[in-house]
Amino acid sequence: MTAFEADAGPQVSILVTSPLADLVAARRAAALARRCDLSLVVDHPDGVAELSAATDGGPPLTVLCDIDVGLGRTGVTGPDPALLIATLIEAAPSLRFGGVQGYAGHAQHVAGRDLRRSSVDSANDRIAAVVDALESAGHPVTTRTGGGTGTVLLDIECGVLTELQTGSYLFMDREYRDALGADPESAFAQSLTLSTTVISTNQTGFVTVDAGLKSMATDAGVPTVVGHPDSSFAFFGDEQGLVTTSGSWSPGRGQRLSLVPPHCDPTVDRHSRIWLTRDDIVVDVVAVTARGRSY
Repeated sequence: MTAFEADAGPQVSILVTSPLADLVAARRAAALARRCDLSLVVDHPDGVAELSAATDGGPPLTVLCDIDVGLGRTGVTGPDPALLIATLIEAAPSLRFGGVQGYAGHAQHVAGRDLRRSSVDSANDRIAAVVDALESAGHPVTTRTGGGTGTVLLDIECGVLTELQTGSYLFMDREYRDALGADPESAFAQSLTLSTTVISTNQTGFVTVDAGLKSMATDAGVPTVVGHPDSSFAFFGDEQGLVTTSGSWSPGRGQRLSLVPPHCDPTVDRHSRIWLTRDDIVVDVVAVTARGRSY
């Protein structure tokens, strides 16, 4: 569970999308629920029991049933375990059944809209089957949350979800550009760039910059160099990167370059602040309050 300050009060609505797995984490969640509008997900009866014990006597906690829609990471695998979890939640005085979650993370970067549509249809069919079983058994499913940036328009077409977990559209990244191509979902521009400085020009054919493994996520490959499509980047160590040059372009020592990170989410939380610009003019600086809060 991500730890952060949520003192803005009950008007702040937060959904923790990963199941918790012990009583200590459940107690932390119960404490947080007193400071904001908190919802949690579970995919095991023990998770319900832990949340019930942690919130006994406190304000009711909204709990959703997490459904595996093909990703295989978390979630119940069909209607029967979902029915059990919903029944246990509604039987706990301190818990409230809020609906279901079905996040199709495996579909977000599928290249080709037809293939992506197939993954989305399969995921939404699994959600619909669970929802039908729950509502037939008398469990109203008010929230059906899932989807994502790469599948947003397809999820809307399916009409199963009532809440979309789109986030990356705010920034986009190289991985989404490669997967979405000219598809309608790619209409969001890439707004996130990483500024890096050329620190050495002593070699032929490339320069060294001060953005390396510690500066961005590396799970999706390498970044691209803004404005120089023929140039390439390679990780050159923890603190350095290698940017190839050509006869027509060879940046000098101290020159700033802009990179499009391969994966925006785990790149943002490696930095303390984001500089907001318009037409190359800095208009604001915002703190990354969640940096280092993965505990």
